[in-house]
Amino acid sequence: MSAVARRHKNGPVRKSWARALWLGVAAALIAAAPARAQSDDATAPVQLAPSEADAGKPIELRPGIEPTLQLSATLVEEGEPITFGLVWRVYSAKPNQAGQYPLIVKSEDARPSIRLTSGSYIVHAAYGRAQATRSVALIDSDVSETLNLDAGGLRIWADLGRGARSSVEDVTFSIYSSEQDDYGDRKFIAETNDVGKLIRLTAGTYHIVSHYGDANAIVRADVKVEAGKITDATVMHRAASVTLKLVTESGGEALANTQWNVLTPGGDTVTETIGAFPTYVLAEGEYEAIARHDDEIYNKTFNVEAGIDREVELLAE
Repeated sequence: MSAVARRHKNGPVRKSWARALWLGVAAALIAAAPARAQSDDATAPVQLAPSEADAGKPIELRPGIEPTLQLSATLVEEGEPITFGLVWRVYSAKPNQAGQYPLIVKSEDARPSIRLTSGSYIVHAAYGRAQATRSVALIDSDVSETLNLDAGGLRIWADLGRGARSSVEDVTFSIYSSEQDDYGDRKFIAETNDVGKLIRLTAGTYHIVSHYGDANAIVRADVKVEAGKITDATVMHRAASVTLKLVTESGGEALANTQWNVLTPGGDTVTETIGAFPTYVLAEGEYEAIARHDDEIYNKTFNVEAGIDREVELLAE
């Protein structure tokens, strides 16, 4: 057979082989397109379920390349970078079988530079109770990301009638969201008994509940926190500490094993306990103390004036 005949015979075979190869490549590209579109979407919302004990691998874009991710955060848009108090976490953008996003790196540096394998990640910054999250894709070059936390600081002081900066004990501040759900409940944010301690929060309005003691000295207030600023809020408690004693004579020793009830003028129970001389912090107002001892009942009406601590004696006679 001539060379011309051989070329003519093999020509259709080569064309069929080339056509099959082209169709296979095209099918692979079409099948891969949704996956690439999904991994390139750096702005898609992500629900984090972090697990620091479950380290994982990122979605690899270009294996073997390790660009640097440089991170910083600000309190306000285009503000100065925060220099302390930040905690950074970098997660894989691909959830594991439990639906959690595995933790890759944690850093407490204010402006960390983290070398990572090329891939897709979720960056989370925490500054006290303020936080921000962003999706990041690393391919073949270093990336710098600045997160605006839109945060400020709140310091809560208590005035018990002796000035807001005086020594204060037995006061607890609970911070809630200003919004209420359908049942009238608020989202709990934080709690502290350190008067004047700086609490970092996302800018917004918050509802403060201040408890002085464990009875009825409770004050509620709303306070606004502004980004980049420290807000000082003073809670005024109109209350005082009262010690109850059941004695056989004025100024005598308190009788042990006495059961106490403190009631409002309307008969509602404010607090109750058993002891020789219990001490309560009560809101300003009128009360009735009821003492039960050796099957006998004694009672006395007394008043509480804001900022004036006192003893109230009941005579067992």
